[in-house]
Amino acid sequence: MKNKIAIASAFLAASSFSMGEIVVNEFLSFEGFVDMSYSHTDGEFDGNNGNANQDESDNSFGIDQVEISWLFNFDAVTAQIDLQYEETNSDGVEVEQAFVNLALANGDVVTAGRYASMLGFEAYEPTGLYQYSTAYAFPIAGNDLLQDTFGDDGAAIIGSSVFPVGARYAQGVKYTVENDNSFFGISLQDGTTRYSDRLGGDADLEDPADDGGYGVEIAYAYDFGNGIAYFIGASYEAGDGYGLEDGGVSTDTGDTEAWVINSYVTYETGAWLFAAEVNYGENEIDDIVEGTDDAYDANSESFSALLMANYAYSDVASVTGRVSYVDYELDTEDPQNTDFDMIKLTAAHNYAFTDNLLLVTEISYTDGSIDNGVEEDGDFNELLGAVELLFSF
Repeated sequence: MKNKIAIASAFLAASSFSMGEIVVNEFLSFEGFVDMSYSHTDGEFDGNNGNANQDESDNSFGIDQVEISWLFNFDAVTAQIDLQYEETNSDGVEVEQAFVNLALANGDVVTAGRYASMLGFEAYEPTGLYQYSTAYAFPIAGNDLLQDTFGDDGAAIIGSSVFPVGARYAQGVKYTVENDNSFFGISLQDGTTRYSDRLGGDADLEDPADDGGYGVEIAYAYDFGNGIAYFIGASYEAGDGYGLEDGGVSTDTGDTEAWVINSYVTYETGAWLFAAEVNYGENEIDDIVEGTDDAYDANSESFSALLMANYAYSDVASVTGRVSYVDYELDTEDPQNTDFDMIKLTAAHNYAFTDNLLLVTEISYTDGSIDNGVEEDGDFNELLGAVELLFSF
């Protein structure tokens, strides 16, 4: 769970929008939200090397996410179970988080179960964002281009590598200690960047075999008491023998290794909140299609960053401006090397009708390019307009 020191919020503090617990009894309470939106995107791909230009337009309207968090409190032992529905999840309702906390002395807490990553400035839920979209998400045109170039598996490799702070949720054991000015956390978990359910491996898997792996995440934050808060964190993952599966097709790999460094600073003064974040990561996969004549290595590195400013101009409204950037390089023997970069400009407005109902509007523009030495080279851009309604309880 993200620490309260590192995430300042001029808007959420100035407005009355909040999530409040509904108490069932002294041991049990719950809270949650419903996220619905309408968005329109216009994308364009300008191909090089004779590749045809493509235009793409899309409308989306519906319930994006529904989440209910059950909170249990037994003094030194607390627990949380988050059940959610997401439109993009074909499995329907799923358990997003499920963990138990044991409070020790001096603010120390031991957590076990499935929980959120400590890394990353932007929240993983829409109720904690200052705008509709996230900073580093692929535009539709860019994602389609990756799939056309590398297929679903190859696009998954690139997409997960570009994502700067690794997996949003993992299963493991975490130790945290927090006081009025600082936070420290360390987690041993099943994965950090691309994998899950890998602690101990799975000997029952015949094709592909999974010999297991592990991930480690560490984070530190400090509040200087003058409106400035600083965060630095890192994750590392290692494993052996993992299968990428898509449409029944499995791919064996050899050793895998990945690491990410994430750092950001926030400055809050009056109704203003400023934030700056940088991320750098590397991902190494040895012997994709292991044991065949077509085996090859894949090494990637990614850099990403954002600058954001939020101004709460009244008790119930704020405006946000954000610029974000991603630079990604993939080095393989097969199919080819790839350079990918994009910049995204975002403007958003937030208005809280009541304590429980928030309206978010956004317009953003993404411009990027991909170069892999084949016909799919080209430049792409996308314009996004969105209206989002958040109901919290």
